[in-house]
Amino acid sequence: MAKTRIGSNAIFTGVGPSSFTTIDNRCYAYSGYKIFSNSETTVLDFYTPKGYILSTWQYSIMDDGETINEDDSRIKIYFNGTKVFVQVDSGDPDRVQNAWPDLIIPPLTRVKVTVENVTDASNLATYVYMIGRVYA
Repeated sequence: MAKTRIGSNAIFTGVGPSSFTTIDNRCYAYSGYKIFSNSETTVLDFYTPKGYILSTWQYSIMDDGETINEDDSRIKIYFNGTKVFVQVDSGDPDRVQNAWPDLIIPPLTRVKVTVENVTDASNLATYVYMIGRVYA
């Protein structure tokens, strides 16, 4: 398998600490480790390029300590300020990894992902990532 250099054609766009990167016709976004509580907290915020993106999303909610508690969390995805996806998940320790359906993101779209603890005011931690293919 030939090695491919990446970096010369990679593009980064993001608002704040969020990251969205394209490499040829592939893309990804990663929130990094984020802490949130009972107010809606933005964990990803970026603009997409001039192509449609078929995206796959993944996230994990965890306690900010040693163990997972049973707090429920709400995840929202917005496209250009319009809510397109909402999911409330249980803090069940047997289900810490959660998958969303694939989403088609239109060209030149601002994508924002927020999380919120809907059980109480305790701190929880999360990461969110998206991988996708850009279709011109």
